Amino acid sequence: MKTMIKLSQIFVLTALFACNSVNSPAPEATGDDQLARLGKPQPISEASLAAARAQIEKMEQRAAEESVVIEKHASDQIATQSSKITVPDDYPTIQAAINAAKRGTKIKVKTGDYYEVLSITKNNLEITAEGEVNLYGAVYYTGVTGGSINNFFIDGDVLGVSVTRSEEIEIEDNRFADTRFAVFLQRSNNCTIKGNSGENCESGVYLQEHSNNNRIEENTFDDCDYPIYLTLDSHENEISGNVLTNVGVIGVSLWFDCESNEIADNEINDSPAAYGVYLVLSDNNEIGSDNQTSNNLYGVFVDRADGNLVKKNEAYGNIECDLVQENGSNTFIKNDADCTSGI
Repeated sequence: MKTMIKLSQIFVLTALFACNSVNSPAPEATGDDQLARLGKPQPISEASLAAARAQIEKMEQRAAEESVVIEKHASDQIATQSSKITVPDDYPTIQAAINAAKRGTKIKVKTGDYYEVLSITKNNLEITAEGEVNLYGAVYYTGVTGGSINNFFIDGDVLGVSVTRSEEIEIEDNRFADTRFAVFLQRSNNCTIKGNSGENCESGVYLQEHSNNNRIEENTFDDCDYPIYLTLDSHENEISGNVLTNVGVIGVSLWFDCESNEIADNEINDSPAAYGVYLVLSDNNEIGSDNQTSNNLYGVFVDRADGNLVKKNEAYGNIECDLVQENGSNTFIKNDADCTSGI
């Protein structure tokens, strides 16, 4: 059995998130800097999040402007609306089809390359790619209830599919490449993110700001720093059946007040520089059963959190240790692990 030397609880609590004094002669290191000093993984950088927020704010403004135009000309469009639209047969672009669609319209997109940034503000649009459809742009849902985007290849630079203040959006069977955030949810609930694949991303699925009751399942991400990342009060999400390989930093991570999430049946293996599952300041989550976190830097690491249940996981062959608890009270039962620390 391997053993580990733990930092003292007092040092962690006082040094990790130290606040600067107004009268301090020199600024202290940031929380991220201190995480690095402690050898802990750091959150996604503020620069990356700022880039995402800038894109979303820009698209929210565009969505507001487009909704005014569509409402103004609604009477002219009613005669041409149909429950089914095909691109490019009926409309030359995907956005033109979206603008012309009524709620509940099924939009089929035929094989081709489309250079568009899509703004969706209508409920229950089903948008499906038929054949090899390459979208060189991004998809933005804003204030929508119901809808789906399926079977696309999306190369979106900063964002692939962004969902803001929306519910019941289905994002399924899409492929992402070289996109900083493949799927980005904020203040969005009851969405399904299933069967997607991505590579060379910063985050495959990113949830923040009260994004609750979403299902993240059966996705495959390779060569991403943070394939699945939840933060800022994202609760009661189900994360299951995902396969994460060549992870850069953390496979599945919960940061800052994420509670009652379930992480089960995921495979996070063979990433020697990464943590398989990492929880920090997030309570009452369930990790298990049947997660496989092997041959990483760490298997499962629970940091400054309480009330989490870690059960029936396979965590072995990790470089530093398989199961670790620091500064918290959590339950670890029926796990298959060679090394444990703080349990």
